[in-house]
Amino acid sequence: MKTLLILFLSVQTLLIRAADTVHVVTHNRQTVVTNPAKGFNLYKAWGRFPSAKEPIRQIKLHVTFGCPDTMRCADWSITLDFEIIKGKAAMESISIHKIYDGAFRYGDSSRSIETDLKPIIFTAHAEAQLARLRIVQTGHGMDKPDGCGEFCNKYRELWFDDKLINRKSIWKECGENPLYPQAGTWVFDRAGWCPGYLMQPDLYDLNVRPGQQHKIDVNMEPYKASTPSAEEVISAYLIQYKRPAAQYDVRIDNVIAPSSKDDYRRFNPSIIQPKILVRNLGKATITAMDIRYGTMGFSKKRFQWKGTLASGTVDTVALPGTIDSKEGLNEFEVEIMRVNGKKDVYAPDNKTAVPFKAAPGHDSTLVVYLLTNNQPAQNGYMLRNSDGDVIKKRDSGSLDANTVYRDTIVLAKGRYRFTINDTAGNGLEFCANARGGRGKLRLLNGKGEMIKDFESDFGSFVQYDFEVGAGTNTVAPQPSYGLYPTRTNDKTTFDFFANTPQDVVVQIVTDPGEKVVEEHRYAQLKEALFTYDLSRFPKGRFYFKAIINGEEEFKKRIRLKE
Repeated sequence: MKTLLILFLSVQTLLIRAADTVHVVTHNRQTVVTNPAKGFNLYKAWGRFPSAKEPIRQIKLHVTFGCPDTMRCADWSITLDFEIIKGKAAMESISIHKIYDGAFRYGDSSRSIETDLKPIIFTAHAEAQLARLRIVQTGHGMDKPDGCGEFCNKYRELWFDDKLINRKSIWKECGENPLYPQAGTWVFDRAGWCPGYLMQPDLYDLNVRPGQQHKIDVNMEPYKASTPSAEEVISAYLIQYKRPAAQYDVRIDNVIAPSSKDDYRRFNPSIIQPKILVRNLGKATITAMDIRYGTMGFSKKRFQWKGTLASGTVDTVALPGTIDSKEGLNEFEVEIMRVNGKKDVYAPDNKTAVPFKAAPGHDSTLVVYLLTNNQPAQNGYMLRNSDGDVIKKRDSGSLDANTVYRDTIVLAKGRYRFTINDTAGNGLEFCANARGGRGKLRLLNGKGEMIKDFESDFGSFVQYDFEVGAGTNTVAPQPSYGLYPTRTNDKTTFDFFANTPQDVVVQIVTDPGEKVVEEHRYAQLKEALFTYDLSRFPKGRFYFKAIINGEEEFKKRIRLKE
């Protein structure tokens, strides 16, 4: 798909007011289609924002993507919602200047990237106490010899007033992507980005002298390609601020667990050790925080955090204990009561409440069913209780290839966390790792019925929390379907598991048209692996369907390649 660029200028605007928060929706389910001749398209809209004289504490942009109902999924319906929170700013901004904004050639011996990344000289405002450099950078292209800029790990240096203040690898590990599984090469690590993963900017706070000149210089690791194609896409802005308004001012940025946010789906549903993101917006370094937390309707817990949180930084705070819940939807509340033993100057963003779903409940007997792939040394699993004690584990390197392991575990009443890891970051299956084969992980109950089926294409790890003996939210047994590989030049294998015998019809149909080219019928099928040779069909796309008791329950696209 071509790169999609949307220009959002500040027509009709929806305003939703609640307390001191204003929502400005500039694009409401706007269908956007890329112009293939240009590689982008522009969609302009006006939004009526608060007056510049109104104090603004924080602005969040919520972007919602969806596939149009009547179009291909290369086009999108997009909603843009600016959440504007009124209140005294933690730091008053004075000016903003663009430093870099473009796609810069990298590795081309005829034109060094440093030709474009020229040093920037700026004069600090008379009232400025701080300048914050905000950089977003990604690498693109695939040259020789290093696969730059998308698949090479190169460093970037930041110099301020001729002093090196930071060296950073422009690299991101994609096996922990919250959006999984995906089609394509989503688990491959990349230069600063991953498919479908929200990027975070790099922020650098620079101490400036009011009225004085300063120099910023960004340099890339020296590199020459034999077939130059690489580009470094860099957007950098310099914002000057007055000093922080308060000595003590912290903000809860997010609740990681428990949470219903897609960003944190790898860590949820969660039942052990809540986690929050805390940002220090004040002048002073934070060394202690008194935190109160818990699920609405249950007793609250208190925790005295100790550590080091410097001004302008953000960190993850793990809160001890378990997470209470009732069946279905719950609400988790957290509040920072005191900071360094003092009262926070701005209390509204010291507390938050987030919805979350209760973790599943299981019977006391648990069967871990693990079918290894061709590369079992990469995998291992661990089951721990809420105290962190290991109940059962199989270490990486202890497993044999293409082997079924069934571990039966009898558990006491309590809360548990199950994790499986892959040291290569490509799960038990990955479409671009055919030599790895396909493994499978399931959790069964004492009757041999499946209660949890894990995606084999999971990347680096899976975390699964559950409760035993609660008597609520018990998971019902479920069937399982799998197909591998979906990109093949001859064979594909269908993996079927049901808790009770089912009448199954398998169809292979054309795409488009859905004309049936092959059909198989299986009576009272409970568990099986079937391999189908598709080499006699023309190369192209097909659909694989599984129809259970007359209902289509599974459908997946197959690509027959040369």
